[in-house]
Formats: sequence, C-alpha cells, structure tokens
Amino acid sequence: LTKVAFPRLVAPTAALLPEFVDLAVAAVLATIVGLASGGGMSATDLLIGLPLGLVLLVASVAGPVLLLSATVVKYRDASALVSFGLQFLLFASPVAYPPEFVPEAWRTALYLNPLAGALGLLRAALVDTPMPPATSVLLSFAVATVLLLVGLLHFRRSEREFADII
Repeated sequence: LTKVAFPRLVAPTAALLPEFVDLAVAAVLATIVGLASGGGMSATDLLIGLPLGLVLLVASVAGPVLLLSATVVKYRDASALVSFGLQFLLFASPVAYPPEFVPEAWRTALYLNPLAGALGLLRAALVDTPMPPATSVLLSFAVATVLLLVGLLHFRRSEREFADII
C-alpha cells in the first residue's frame, strides 16, 4: 500500500459499482411493473425524479460507506454493527411503505434519512406516485451532503494509517 501510487479512495467506491448494476436492473423492472399495472409515467417526473433520485441515492450511500470503510479497517469488529445498521435503515426508510403512512408530525424526521428523499424521487419517476415535497427533498439533500463530507473527511484523515494497520 505504501510502494504503489494507488488512490485508496478507489477501494470503497469500487464496492458500490456492482450495486449500480443491481439498481439499473431493478429500475427497469420497476418501470415495466409500473407500466403493466396501468400507471402512467409523466415525462416531467421521469426527467426530474430519476436523475435527482439517483444523485441523492449515491450521495446517501457513499458518505456512510466511506465513513464505515475507514472505521472497519481500524476496528474490525465494527463490521458487525454494519449489518445491524442496514436492518435498522430498512425499517427507517420508506422502502416497504409509502411516506404517507407516517404521521404528518413525523414526516420531517423521516426525511432526515436521505434515503427517504431518494426513494420518494425514484418512486415518482418510475412508479407514478406523487412527487415528495421540495422542502423534504432539500432536507434529504442537505443531510446526504453532510454525510458525504463527513465520510470523505474521515476517510482522508484515516487513510494515512491504513498501511500500518493492514
């Protein structure tokens, strides 16, 4: 790791690439199911929701991946917390339920999870559901940006020690 000029940031981001293939296949299947079930897709929702949803999704995932990958290198046992965190996020994100099922008073807290904004935009683009409120999407973007910056800063600060630990 110290003898070769290799950008260490490539390793955790490369772990995301296979998931993008899964995302592309799932998006195509969701579009087919949406059209087959009689849902009409609006071109506006598709042109706005799909790119913004994908950018928000990538930013929402990349920040914690960078943060956790640097942490797992130093503390190997932290990987056990990752699986628990993923299960928690499954229930904290509106994956199996629409955000409308969450009481109005709790919706702002729901969109503090940037995956909620990303899922809302992608649903609006691919499955013809209502577009989430702009304030909620902006809140999700703000949280995702902070997570991405914190993850990147932590990774950059920690990467100097990787060769000594590994």
